[in-house]
Amino acid sequence: MSGPAGVDGTSTPSRGAQASIAQASIARALAAVQPFGAVSCLPDWRILDATGPVLELLDLTREQVIGQRFSSLLSGPDRIFHETHHAPILRLHGIAREMAVDLRAADGSARPVLLTSVLLRDAAGDEVGIRIGVADARHRRRYEDELLLARRRAQRAEAQQRTLRELLAVLASAASVEQVVAVLRTHLPAATTATELTLWLRGVDGRTLIQLDDDGAPIPGTDRPLPTSAAVTTDGTTGRVRIPLSSGARCLGLIELALPAEDHVDHTDLLDSLGRQAGQVLERAQLHDEREWLLHAIAHDLRTPLAAIGGFARTLQAHGADDETMQALLLQRIVAGSERLTRMADDLLDTAAAEHGALALRRADHAIGGLVEATVRDHVGGARLRGVRLEVEDRSAGARASVDADRLRRVVDNLVANAVRFSPRDGRVRVVIEHVDDELTIGVHDQGPGIAPADRERLFEPFVRAARPDRGSGAGLGLSIARQLIEAHGGSIEVAGEHGAGASFVVRLPLGTGH
Repeated sequence: MSGPAGVDGTSTPSRGAQASIAQASIARALAAVQPFGAVSCLPDWRILDATGPVLELLDLTREQVIGQRFSSLLSGPDRIFHETHHAPILRLHGIAREMAVDLRAADGSARPVLLTSVLLRDAAGDEVGIRIGVADARHRRRYEDELLLARRRAQRAEAQQRTLRELLAVLASAASVEQVVAVLRTHLPAATTATELTLWLRGVDGRTLIQLDDDGAPIPGTDRPLPTSAAVTTDGTTGRVRIPLSSGARCLGLIELALPAEDHVDHTDLLDSLGRQAGQVLERAQLHDEREWLLHAIAHDLRTPLAAIGGFARTLQAHGADDETMQALLLQRIVAGSERLTRMADDLLDTAAAEHGALALRRADHAIGGLVEATVRDHVGGARLRGVRLEVEDRSAGARASVDADRLRRVVDNLVANAVRFSPRDGRVRVVIEHVDDELTIGVHDQGPGIAPADRERLFEPFVRAARPDRGSGAGLGLSIARQLIEAHGGSIEVAGEHGAGASFVVRLPLGTGH
């Protein structure tokens, strides 16, 4: 039967119905916030019912708890807490939130729980019961621990991101390869909590990476292929994070980090930015180092003949005026020094011209054998002083070709000078000119230490010199210019020989080039 009509003409629920609605609402609220179980009591705290999780937690049956006072489920100290705090707060506010107590299990052991109690009243405000939500405190503590751990991870991630950004700023100011390596080794482990850092840089062959030691020096025998991807990758087996150091499509190095497990997926975007910026800075630093080395090498090369010219000129000025023999000798050496300076200037100019595709040849028809023999004769005296025997074998049968004679002489001059320089005392340098089919070959063979296979690919690049023990400190333009000049003639130049058993350079020129 419905209750009396309200002022708006609708019926008003009875007191019992109102209490039921209120209890249902409170029950829904409790269900939303209490994940574990519940205990229902009368207003005097006698237990009406307990849900399964609570009974299981206490290892009691429903019959054992129904009719008992709720305080009988509490441990000794918490019974006092219930009487002095829990129950009064509930009576005063109608709700007592997350009271931490220990329930007493059947074996007497304590079960830590959190209680959220609601006092149920009917529509008239009379107390009709108490509903107690029970949450296992162990679950709550685990949840709180996880929240705390997540917060710490977030704080650590924020700190690491900040440190990585600072590292990027420091890295941007690095001016040399050594500085780049030092910055990465010093700052990156702290920025990423890495337990291990391994640094690789691209080797001189341009196709492999070489591991660096703690001082930044290459470790022999650690070559490995260049990475196929410029993206940051994680090895699921070893847990290592690999950060390629790339500039555009070029891979200049690789960083391998061993990170704690929780950090493996953090900061991938920052690590990717780090790899790309480090690659660009590394490329800039390499260019800076090469420029510094080149300036030093050119200055060294210029200083040697200039010092000789100055010394001969001062000697001539002081003592050679009345001695025609000394005067002729000093003048000869001054001229030789100036010619050497001219060749160096020509090398630099031809290198620049070749890079811009503007290398022009002044061709004419020449007997190649005679041109080569004349060039080799200029080295006989120097070879004799070094104890090296210089031999020429002309098998060209007078074959002729259209060549730039001055440029071809420079090629032969460079090859023969290198062969004499690297040959041991009492060694022999053979220069062989041959005519085979439609091709002329000029071979220069020495008995020096040879050239390692790893050096051969880059031997003809500008400013690169092979790792030979007495290579000196020149700018490394000779072989690069030689290749450019020969290729401008339509020919080729190659190097052969076994490491430790001499080197052989062979120039190939097509007959009739330019006709």
